[in-house]
Amino acid sequence: MLAPKARPAPVAFQAIPDNQETLVHPVLQDLLLHILTLDMFSLLRGLTMDKNMATIFDVLLHNGNQDYNPQTGIFTCNVPGIYYFAYHVHCKGGNVWVALMKNNEPVMYTYDEYKKGLVDQSSGSAVLPLKQGDTVHVQLPSDQAAGLYAGQYVHSTFSGYLLYPM
Repeated sequence: MLAPKARPAPVAFQAIPDNQETLVHPVLQDLLLHILTLDMFSLLRGLTMDKNMATIFDVLLHNGNQDYNPQTGIFTCNVPGIYYFAYHVHCKGGNVWVALMKNNEPVMYTYDEYKKGLVDQSSGSAVLPLKQGDTVHVQLPSDQAAGLYAGQYVHSTFSGYLLYPM
């Protein structure tokens, strides 16, 4: 039986004066570079043109590799890997039923029944393996869904990012 490995001693962090150079460990430097070049996007305010079509999010907060197409509302994978996707949508005046779609097939649905006088919300997230050319989008899959609501201070969002490449 193998003995467990000894844990390294905790590292004490100290403030570094502004006039001193800092050295970054090569592994940390690679990690930071990876984070800064991740395939990721984050969007606001969903506009749905037609039911059973991709919801278009018209305010791009970030679109790292330009893999999200703001004209179609579709993310197309260019870097194969494991991705995390999340959406948060609001409805007002009717029920909302949302589907997260991969290659035009539903991965998951969320539903919220509208309560009179309130703004309601629905959220969903999924971790998906994607190959180059796979597509992901959000859509309202039925006429039972009245649409998404977005106002000056109320936003619907859709985001995704690469957890690790394959």
